[in-house]
Formats: sequence, structure tokens, C-alpha cells
Amino acid sequence: MRKEATRKEEEPGQGSLLRFCFLVLHAEGVVNTVSGAILLFFPSWSLTKLGLSPILAAEPLAADIFRLFGVMCILIGCIGLTASVRRGSVEGLLLGDLTYLGVFYAWIEIVHFGSWTLESIGPSFLLIWFLAAVRTYWLVYADTPGMSAETRALKVWYGYAQTVWQLEGWVNLASALFIASMPDQFLTSLGIGDVSEHARWMLYWWASLLVIPGVMGLRTYISPDIQKCFLVGDFLCSFIFYRLISEYGGWTFGAISSMVTNLVFFPLFRVAFLVASSRQQSPPHLHQH
Repeated sequence: MRKEATRKEEEPGQGSLLRFCFLVLHAEGVVNTVSGAILLFFPSWSLTKLGLSPILAAEPLAADIFRLFGVMCILIGCIGLTASVRRGSVEGLLLGDLTYLGVFYAWIEIVHFGSWTLESIGPSFLLIWFLAAVRTYWLVYADTPGMSAETRALKVWYGYAQTVWQLEGWVNLASALFIASMPDQFLTSLGIGDVSEHARWMLYWWASLLVIPGVMGLRTYISPDIQKCFLVGDFLCSFIFYRLISEYGGWTFGAISSMVTNLVFFPLFRVAFLVASSRQQSPPHLHQH
């Protein structure tokens, strides 16, 4: 069952604006998926478009860490293309917009790795401001049920799954905070030693989007459509982690824990949830906008 967010009774043109926002929230899924694929497969070229010199952008470690940023773009792109628009998801995306813009500004004005060029200002800066404005308008005026109203309809076993989903949200938020505040310690936990300053900044790009699944885990109810997207993200992220550990680091306790979490625990949880949800009638709110 699909139900678009109803509008509150305000100005006459508000309904049209809400429909426009709704279309933008879905259409950006295409942009994020394509952008993520480019970042994943052509990280060095993508970094040059952010103003980084070709010599620095060609550093293998920096390029491989930046691939994680591409994985996050693919994840949120898949959600935009296949999942219903939910208030908690939009809240997470808005927070991701703000953290991304903060990293982008620091990238240019503080560490001076980039510059204000047409290529960087257009798709990487002005577009994010536009999306942030769309999300803000939608959150203010779209009449959608809150999370407490949604979760009341969940069955008991969905409730247990919801607990794990919220736990993952906390893990992602804590990981984003840890990576952004202590990047060297994070790399050390993977067995990676001294890194260049611009390679370290690749972690800030990744952490800026890692807050999005964190907020989604805390502010949305668990559903099959989003879990399918996260399952794709799990395997892509595990592949990049395996490359980072095997090529530049070592199989430390932190490295093994990361691989087990991303390649075993959460994927098995998602598969179990998808199998169970396919065999039982979904809760009433799971497929509503």
C-alpha cells in the first residue's frame, strides 16, 4: 500500500510544493547511485574534481579510503530509488547534508586541499544546499506519522528486530563520531600506520555520510525495503575494508571486529529479517509513505 504524505492546510500552493519535494527526494536516488558508482570505481578522478591535485589524488590509500564515501552514496541512492519516503530517513539525510557541507567548507577553506571551482561549487555544494532546503520544507509541512505511532503497529518479532535496528543506529553514530574525532586511532585499529594528511581527510568525507544510517536506525521503523539497501551496503563496505586491511593494515582485533560486524552479523540479521517478513503479513505502516 502506498500513501503519499498529506499536506497540512496552509497556503494554496503548498500541496504542489510538497509534491515537488516528494519527487526530488526520489529523483536524487538516481544522482546518488550514479555518483556513488563513480566515486567507488574512479576515486582518484573524483578527488581531482574536488580540487585535489592529481599527484595527491593518485595515492592508493587515499583513493581506497575515499571509496567508502562512494559506498555511502550508493546506499542512500538505493534507498531513494526503492524505499518509501519516511520522516526519519529525511531527517538523517538532512543531517548528512549539513555534515557534508561542513567537511566541504573545511576541505577548501581550512586545509586548502580544494578550491572554489565551477565543478566543485555546482554538483558538490549548491546541489546539497538545494537538497537541504527541500528536506527542510518537507519535514516542516509534510503531515507524516511520528515514529512512536509507526512502531505501535509492529508485531512482537518486529519489535525485537527494531531493537537490533536501533542498536545499529547507535553503532553508526558512534562510529562516525569516533572516526571524525580520532581518525588516526581508527586507522591504527585496522593496523594502518602513518598516513598523509589528505588521506586522513578521506575519513572525514566518509564520516559525514555515516551519520545518515545512524539517524535512520534511531528514527525509522525497520522495513524490508531499507534492509535490502543496507544489505548491498554491507557487502560493498566489507569489500573495501578487506582491501584496506589486506593491502595497508593487518588483521588486528579492530580489523577482525569490523569485518565480522559488516560481513557476518548485520548481513545475517538482515537476511533473517527479510525471510521472516516475507513469510508473514507486514505491519500496516511498513509500505506507507
